Amino acid sequence: MYHEGLQVFLAFFLFIAFGVLLKGISSILRHGLHCGNAFTLMWVFAYAGPTAVYLVSPETIAAIEGYAWMDTKRWNVAALLALGGLLSFGLGYISKRNFQTNHNAGSYLRKRATRAQITLLIVSLALQLYLLFLIFSQEITINFAHRAIHWRYIGLAIRLAFFSLPAAAISFNLFLDKKSLIRLLLLLITLAIASPAAFSLGARMFVVLLPMVLILIFTNRNPKTRILSFFALFAMAVALSVGLYLFLRTDVPDLRYAFYKVMLGDIGRMHTLAYTSKHIGLMRSDLINPPILASYFYWLILPIPRSFWPGKPFAANLQFSFWFRAEHTSFYVPYALADMQGRTEFGFIDEALLNLGLSGMLIMIIWGYLAAWLNQYIKNTRYLRVAVPIGFLLGTIYTFNGILLYLLPFLVIGFFLDKIAHRTSRTPHPLPSNNLQRAIR
Repeated sequence: MYHEGLQVFLAFFLFIAFGVLLKGISSILRHGLHCGNAFTLMWVFAYAGPTAVYLVSPETIAAIEGYAWMDTKRWNVAALLALGGLLSFGLGYISKRNFQTNHNAGSYLRKRATRAQITLLIVSLALQLYLLFLIFSQEITINFAHRAIHWRYIGLAIRLAFFSLPAAAISFNLFLDKKSLIRLLLLLITLAIASPAAFSLGARMFVVLLPMVLILIFTNRNPKTRILSFFALFAMAVALSVGLYLFLRTDVPDLRYAFYKVMLGDIGRMHTLAYTSKHIGLMRSDLINPPILASYFYWLILPIPRSFWPGKPFAANLQFSFWFRAEHTSFYVPYALADMQGRTEFGFIDEALLNLGLSGMLIMIIWGYLAAWLNQYIKNTRYLRVAVPIGFLLGTIYTFNGILLYLLPFLVIGFFLDKIAHRTSRTPHPLPSNNLQRAIR
């Protein structure tokens, strides 16, 4: 009887998730992708997806590393925490919500804004070319068995790959502003440089995000394509992730396993949330031991590669990854290498609980409020309107610092270019000369 009651609660959880999914799709069709619907949609895939597979085919999910240890009680605790995180996020979001769509983001055809875009594009491409030089000069050794294993310049190399996203966004925006053969060639050259640079590192996430950035930019410029773009984003992300997983990992037996591994292991977060629940108290977790809220400030030292600072502390997500994999998977590596081989991530909800225990739901309220505020800030921008929602899209499956790790150059460059464009669009046109005024009269 008790077991049946637990199963009923999971079914009720899925019913709520289905309603969240429909609401999220409706929001995308009306407003496009923004911070609120990005987070809630990924919440469905991260928590409801694995739960549905568990109820329908428990033997399938037990075969995915990290899930076999979970019993029905753990599934219910994780579902309850996931619901708490979603409701807390929603509470903060509706307290600030006032989102309206506006696609007139100022003129980017003015010379000053165009020059700034081209300058930053050249800088981004130069960094990508230097990364490719390091790879082909054998300064970095690639091992496709488990992503990339390259120790000499690993931190610097990964940070150079981060510039692939702003490079793709800038070149595509330049092409959309003025559709010419030269700008089309510039776009193709940019993608030809950025994609191999990311792929050569085994960085699946960047290869997935590159086409997503282009689709979101096109959707923001062409609102009628929203419904097509939504399905294209999801299908492309899954297809690229599964395909690259098969190619980059030698321990994946077949396509079916790769699909489940991506959907349940990479996107799914029920196993990490259940593991977190074993270690949380009222005020904080005993799993990791930095000062309270320290994980939210790790970004201050995040840009510094370990080649420059060998003794740099490890982030909370790496500590979590080490303990989780050591206890609940067969893939064990020394702690110092856990960040590069088979890392297990966790998202906003887990991070909040690890920092403040059950009181971490207050952090989720803050995230919801921040999401609604950012919607207002970015609605008349071009670059930030893409970069910031992607951050909340990843927020379900990555920590705050993990998101900054992927998006920091995109956010900084996007903020700079949007500011220039905003000032340029507000600059008054010069008045005609007196002779021209007389001629007009």
